[in-house]
Amino acid sequence: MPPFACFDAASQGTIEAFMAAPFYWAARDPAIQWFHTVPFGMNPEGMAAWLYQADGLKLMEEAYGAFNLVPRPGMAQGPQMAGWFRKKITTIGDYKGLRMRVGPFGGKVYVKAGSREESEKSPMARKVHASFTRFQAQLAGWARISEGAYHQLVAL
Repeated sequence: MPPFACFDAASQGTIEAFMAAPFYWAARDPAIQWFHTVPFGMNPEGMAAWLYQADGLKLMEEAYGAFNLVPRPGMAQGPQMAGWFRKKITTIGDYKGLRMRVGPFGGKVYVKAGSREESEKSPMARKVHASFTRFQAQLAGWARISEGAYHQLVAL
């Protein structure tokens, strides 16, 4: 089976399961890409907390449920790196003319410099985006506190 045929095959009952990065299915519904690494997003612990302690998993099940799929989080994913470049990047203008490979969501960030156009067109994506950013804002204070506590322990 071709690698990108697994989504439809599982949705139609041809295969029972598959494992793939959610950003591959962004064209199905932009909401789905929020369940993978998000540029400037939360670390793996923050993503797990959103999924299991807030409404992330419920929203993931709702988004995939529209395609007759029951998702389960796989490996932990950290925020996507901005990249490794041959020249220093200091402004958005420095990206002009660069040829690079970036996943769908990260690529859109570079192209649109932060536009959420696709999310604004999809009701499910708007719902997921609101939950994600609300939880990320709550987590930000804890991340600073826990990182500071860690560095104090290491300094001893």
